Amino acid sequence: MAEFAYNNSTTTANIMTPFYANYDFHPVAMGLALTELLNSASTVFAHWMHVVQDESRKGLEEARQ
Repeated sequence: MAEFAYNNSTTTANIMTPFYANYDFHPVAMGLALTELLNSASTVFAHWMHVVQDESRKGLEEARQ
């Protein structure tokens, strides 16, 4: 349990959790999951963020090549 607490706490070096830095998402604690959306605008925002990340990833790959 201590490992979960450490890996799911924000570090001061990069202002993100080690788990998020490694896997690009936060784990769900104790099997709790939302079955319905609380705010439909969050779906639009999440989609937009995925598009931005994909475009950034493509740009970095092109620059690398």
